[in-house]
Amino acid sequence: MDVAKSGATMSEKKLSPHWLTFALLLPALACGDDPTETNPSEASSEGSGEGSGGASSGTEGEDPPTDESTSASGESTDGAVEDDCGNGVVDPGEICDDGELNGNAGACTANCQGRLVVCGDGLVQGGEACDDGNAKDGDGCNSDCRVSGAIVWEHPLGYDGRAYGVDVGADGTLYVAGSISGAYTTAWAAGLSGADGAVEWTYELPPTNGAASNVFRDVTTGRGGELVLGGQHNGVGRVAVLDAAGMHMQNLPPPNGLSIGWLAVLPDGDYLASHGASVSRFHGLVQDWQTAVAGPALTYRAGDNIALVAIPDAASFQRLTLDGVAYEPVVFEVPEELHATSREVARTSNGDVVVAGTVFEGGHGEALVIRSSLDGNPRWMYGPEQLHQQFRQVRCLAVDSQDSIIVGGYAYVLGERRPLVMKLSPEGEVLWVRSLEFAAVDADVLDCTTTANDEVVAVGDANGQVWAAKLTP
Repeated sequence: MDVAKSGATMSEKKLSPHWLTFALLLPALACGDDPTETNPSEASSEGSGEGSGGASSGTEGEDPPTDESTSASGESTDGAVEDDCGNGVVDPGEICDDGELNGNAGACTANCQGRLVVCGDGLVQGGEACDDGNAKDGDGCNSDCRVSGAIVWEHPLGYDGRAYGVDVGADGTLYVAGSISGAYTTAWAAGLSGADGAVEWTYELPPTNGAASNVFRDVTTGRGGELVLGGQHNGVGRVAVLDAAGMHMQNLPPPNGLSIGWLAVLPDGDYLASHGASVSRFHGLVQDWQTAVAGPALTYRAGDNIALVAIPDAASFQRLTLDGVAYEPVVFEVPEELHATSREVARTSNGDVVVAGTVFEGGHGEALVIRSSLDGNPRWMYGPEQLHQQFRQVRCLAVDSQDSIIVGGYAYVLGERRPLVMKLSPEGEVLWVRSLEFAAVDADVLDCTTTANDEVVAVGDANGQVWAAKLTP
């Protein structure tokens, strides 16, 4: 039926059942609900609104209800700060924001909560002691941002006596050899923690006949990790072999009963021992040969076909083949008014020789360090031009993995004898000098070595006690 053409209003006409049904469904359709489902809240509204003009939740002009914690876009609006880290703007809750650079060296962290501590960026941050922006050791600030030559730890080991030798195991354990005092002098060795110098074990060899001369003067690690100790027991030479935990394994024969000064273990397991003015080679319990040399200080570098000895009465060294043939000594010239002695000898990575000792003018001494070719051609010499600057006497020598040279000994500081360690560059320039702090009055560095990461280890005596220290490269 055409309502418009009839001229009648809707109220004047009787609605058909179809129109009535459609009218009843309008509220539900306006809410967007499925007309086949019932919304309890809407049903309640419709029931209460009849006869009072009340509208249902689907009344035209009202927005549908929403969850207050969710925006129309589905994002949280419950008060949480939007994560803007990385937009280059320091927003509330952020310490810094470098945008796309976040997480890179020297920039803000990826969560915008601070700057990355990166050693080598030139900024002293976090736990860094220094940062000079380069990766060079020994220039005042090392590649790990520790001060060059700084003391890592330094303390006495709890024994009266002296430490004469030190070596480093493959796992970083420090092995110390010397003597301790008591009713009698006892040959003594210990394993120390490389981390803090704590004593992990000790080995003692007391006298059995009341003799006072009992000492281990050197320690070196063998190819299987065992320790070889050389010295004197009951007045005669002694070579003792321990495992890495300090348990005694065996004694090797002393060469002619003389006290052992220096030891070197060869790649085949044989060992060289200096005793007096001679060097011997031992294979197991058998002495292969014995050769007279001009000095007792012995060194051997793995892979070489020669050993070297330092000559004490001159700036000099001597080559020795592994078959026992001794070459003529190499003697370096020093100014005539000076007297030079050699204490230790070592090799660099390219095969050069380093001799360390002391040069004297009257009663005053200074470190003497000479680097030369194997045939004795000098590269440089430290000492004659540096008189009265650092040392009174040099006792030890070590060469690290970068061919930097470490010497140790003692000096008089304000009238006190203090242990001293100095590091030279491969070219002979002084990198740092450290007067160790524990000792006061009477102390000395008697041996030194370097670890796998070129930290310096020094041992000796301080105020009558066995003493050890570790320093940064």
